[in-house]
Amino acid sequence: MFLIYQFLLLLILLLLISSYIKKNISILIFSFISSLFLTIQITAIAIKQELFNADFINYLNLQSTLNSISNILLFLLVSIVFSYFFFTVSVKINKLNLHKQIIVPIIMITLILLNLTNGVFYNLSHIWKDPSNNKPVDLNKTISLDIYTKDTSRFIAHAGGEIDGYMYTDSLEALNNSYKNGFKMFELDILKTSDNIYVAAHDWKMWAQRSRYKGILPPDSKVFLENKPYNKFTPLDINRINQWFKNHPDAILITDKVNTPLDFSKHFIDKSRLIMELFTWKAVKEGLDVGIKSVMPTFELVEQIKGNKIDFLLKNKITRLTASRDILKTHKNFLINLKNVGIHTFAFINKNKNIDEIYFVCNEGLYFYGLYADNWDFNSNTQYCKGERK
Repeated sequence: MFLIYQFLLLLILLLLISSYIKKNISILIFSFISSLFLTIQITAIAIKQELFNADFINYLNLQSTLNSISNILLFLLVSIVFSYFFFTVSVKINKLNLHKQIIVPIIMITLILLNLTNGVFYNLSHIWKDPSNNKPVDLNKTISLDIYTKDTSRFIAHAGGEIDGYMYTDSLEALNNSYKNGFKMFELDILKTSDNIYVAAHDWKMWAQRSRYKGILPPDSKVFLENKPYNKFTPLDINRINQWFKNHPDAILITDKVNTPLDFSKHFIDKSRLIMELFTWKAVKEGLDVGIKSVMPTFELVEQIKGNKIDFLLKNKITRLTASRDILKTHKNFLINLKNVGIHTFAFINKNKNIDEIYFVCNEGLYFYGLYADNWDFNSNTQYCKGERK
């Protein structure tokens, strides 16, 4: 009932404003704009049981609610009906001249009522804010480095992991080596060949250079499997990927590059062991619907969220994110607050900046839940932070 009350107050306020407009054409334009605004309010109430606010904007972004022709036509029909109603009533009110005696107190009271908690202006004021970024940080909830360094849920073998000094091989040998070192989560870059077969490769240009391939890109799957990176590492197509994960039932696959959860999950052996880094809200929605183990939106998507980002992520059951460690410069409190509510942010490390896994864990592990690691040995006792053996 309170939502209906707020909606009626909005309608009255807009009608009173329109009554001051003299020319019919101006009233018509104002009526159309007002009707669009009111139709958005009705849509928000119908879908989310609340007035138009930041959370509703994010909901539309995630759900793609207005992407069907029928929904768009319904929205336009309601807007047209409202326009006719608004224009007709506005013209009649304009002719009465009774409103001028009470317009000021009515507008003032209306604005006060609309600014109550959950009021439209209250909500709109939060669209461009992110209160979650400024919440007090509870350092007591952070984990000790001793536990961090041995927790396999915090380390993802980046592109299968480093092998013989080579990174980004996405190879069978990389998976085997990382598994031997204790990894349980393995990232592979997933591309499609010219015959639409999923394979593991960081990008086609890098693959061609490393395999000394001179032909057309992308290659077909047969050519892909025939050309070994550095003439020594075994390439992985979806069949080999599935066989490896079948043989290692405690292993989890994290994908990069591929942005089609529905299709890829049909080809992977076990979607309950599939986590996908995703790059659009449409793909995130698809991943949530498909029921894979977890979606991992990029931090760029998180920054698109209006209002309270943490509340939105929790409402949509998004518990993992990916980000560059560079965001630490501007989002320290936010990163710790994410950890404290159970949202796990995994960081990419740029080793060109002389930042390795040990430096990250010892100096920045407080802020991120985990990281993409090229090299880490869970069986070794020699990894430690300054003067403190782990």
